[in-house]
Amino acid sequence: MDENESRDDDSVDSDLVTRFMFHISRQPSETIIDDDARSVFGELRNRSNVMVRKSAHYPWLIDAVDNDHFVRFYHTYIQLLCNVSETDYLTKPINQCVSNFIKLQMLVWNVTDKVYTLCFKLTLKEIPYYLFELLKLPSLHPCVCLTETNARLLAHSSIGVLHNMINHVPNIRSVYRRSGGVRALLPFVTASLDGSPDVDPQCAVHYLSLRTAALLLLSFLVDEDENATLHTNDSYIVYLLTALSDALVPVNNYSTKYGYQAEELLVGLQNLAGPDKNKKALIKNDAMKHIQTALVVAYEMKFPYKPQDSTVKPAPFQSDPDALAEKALNFLWTLLFVPESHASLTPGSDFRRLVDKFGSDSTWSPSCRRVAQGIQWHLRTSMKVASGPSDMSDPIAGLMSRERRQRHRHGHLMISYQHSNKNVMIKVRDQLTELGYRIWMDVDYIRGSFIDAMAQGIQEASGLILGLSQAFKNSPHCRQEVKYAYHLGIPFFPLQLEPNFTADGWLGLLLAAIIYISVPDESAVPGAVLQLKEQLGDIGHISRAASEEAVEYSRLLSGGSLTHSFPGFPVRSDSSVTNPKRFSLSNLSAEKANRSPPPSEQNSNAVNLTPTDTNPLSLDARLGWVESSTKSSYAQLWTWKPEDVSRWLRQEGLSAYEQALATVNGPMLAELARLRLAAPESVSVSLFRDLGMSLVDQLRLYSALAKLTVHCSSTSQAIP
Repeated sequence: MDENESRDDDSVDSDLVTRFMFHISRQPSETIIDDDARSVFGELRNRSNVMVRKSAHYPWLIDAVDNDHFVRFYHTYIQLLCNVSETDYLTKPINQCVSNFIKLQMLVWNVTDKVYTLCFKLTLKEIPYYLFELLKLPSLHPCVCLTETNARLLAHSSIGVLHNMINHVPNIRSVYRRSGGVRALLPFVTASLDGSPDVDPQCAVHYLSLRTAALLLLSFLVDEDENATLHTNDSYIVYLLTALSDALVPVNNYSTKYGYQAEELLVGLQNLAGPDKNKKALIKNDAMKHIQTALVVAYEMKFPYKPQDSTVKPAPFQSDPDALAEKALNFLWTLLFVPESHASLTPGSDFRRLVDKFGSDSTWSPSCRRVAQGIQWHLRTSMKVASGPSDMSDPIAGLMSRERRQRHRHGHLMISYQHSNKNVMIKVRDQLTELGYRIWMDVDYIRGSFIDAMAQGIQEASGLILGLSQAFKNSPHCRQEVKYAYHLGIPFFPLQLEPNFTADGWLGLLLAAIIYISVPDESAVPGAVLQLKEQLGDIGHISRAASEEAVEYSRLLSGGSLTHSFPGFPVRSDSSVTNPKRFSLSNLSAEKANRSPPPSEQNSNAVNLTPTDTNPLSLDARLGWVESSTKSSYAQLWTWKPEDVSRWLRQEGLSAYEQALATVNGPMLAELARLRLAAPESVSVSLFRDLGMSLVDQLRLYSALAKLTVHCSSTSQAIP
């Protein structure tokens, strides 16, 4: 029986498609009075409504719309409505031409929600321009939309299509702005419903959904100056938060009053939170509580309560808990860049524990976990990493940045981008690789811990290539990367992926004096990469890395390698030691260490720790461990035992790490001193990750190693 029903449905679908293809092969004016065209357009609209409501995917329906034939028909139909100088169909919108187009517009609205390829086709046909022209017509003024249902439906569906298009193709923001999108949308937001006694209360409720749509689309478009004009008070912020609260209901997470799902509202609120002024206003109006509620709802959807003896199946949810949680977490991460947000996420609080669950529980989607882990990374580093240029006045941060720039100019180049621009940035990566540059991109390197991989990618970079767009600026992930790289003193090389994009706000502050390279589309990548090569020079190039690493490796592993890292380390100067390929700490045995080399083999760089006229105390006496003795076993670091290292840790105020370093002996300590010079970033990451060593304790450890080096360097006689 089910098979027969399915076969009948397939037959109906095929018949619908055949009739639909016939009608879109005609001129729109020929379909206006055609009853069959009206019926077909209406049936396809209804099927698309079911597809969206069920979160389904109807290939036959999508194929019927996602093609050049339909796009041409749709393009011609919009022009027919916009060209009011010939026939003004919109003067009285209750007519068959407008009614048929509304059915088509609803169909396009539903399909563009699912299919990004249709959004690209519509963009290439300049549909955004014509839709904004439609919205500017007096016949669709907000006052008309309040009373005329067809006018409201036409305006709302047009804004819905535009919203879906920019969701899938964020870089068309510049097209929207050039088309006068901000000017077209503002009246729908600012129009007041007060003082209109003739307005049907039901129409006023429906108009709220139209206002919400306009406000959400504006959140993609406005710059910082326009935002200040739009948000002179918190009324729109309160309005959207109220809509979100209304949408956070069981089963479908949909607000019937405002006409939007919770996920859509969270994305709009995240866009609205771009300017830091808006972040503070959102937090002041309890955005953090709304986010916590959204996460609780997602958690309860994922793990619904059911008594053990219950035989009742929970009602199926019509929305995805992983998607809801991910969008709520992204909104939260965006708000964390202002300090007012941190009070809600103190360690041990219910909210903080809830966020931690999403980061550690493998039942949540990988993308959801990555956002939660990004929040954890932000909270861990918020007290250590500068939030802006003014914080770089801190002397320690400044010294670390200068050291970072000096030591790692030969590191790789890291690509930082927003995921919607992945394809073009992959092309940039490939062409830079062909030119001999070492490139780090997350798609190639993230296999284990997302946060560890990103942190290491930034720490070992010699430059950060930025894929600039409004979506990049609004992305908390991208802002976190840029913020951390700025703190480490890593230079930026921005590529302007969105035409006419100008960075403002926090991003504009960091890039104020840097020249952008324009990459409006993928065809511009080759020329942009050549310009980028001119800017980069040999930064991040394999030839530079190879030569500098060869020099560094040779210097560190030559006859004076250990005397450079730790000058008190006695080393022979014959070729068997100075050859870096043959040198190894494991080759140093106690027998060789106790044998005094003949004068011809003594290394003038090797020093002892015995008292001299200028250095009356040995190292042991300086540290107060033993009395000065020219034969002291402690005078040779490479004979230190673990208990000697423990004693040294206590002396230097590092006793908290005695247990963790209980097996470390003298040679291992010398190796740590060498690695501190050879790979300081990796050592720092390992100390933090494996030992939980704070920045202050790391500085204390490095200072202690440096003191040992100074003590050893102050003597000048060979060890007897």
